[in-house]
Amino acid sequence: MALALPMHLLPLRLDELPRDHDLMIYCRSGARSYQTCTYLMQKGF
Repeated sequence: MALALPMHLLPLRLDELPRDHDLMIYCRSGARSYQTCTYLMQKGF
């Protein structure tokens, strides 16, 4: 399953992310993906 999700919408759509699978977070420079990964880890992913 692939889901293109802008970073600013992530807090509103956390319930759409599977907790029983690995997630791959991607951005061009790595800065946004780092922020997103940090946020997701704080939320228990």
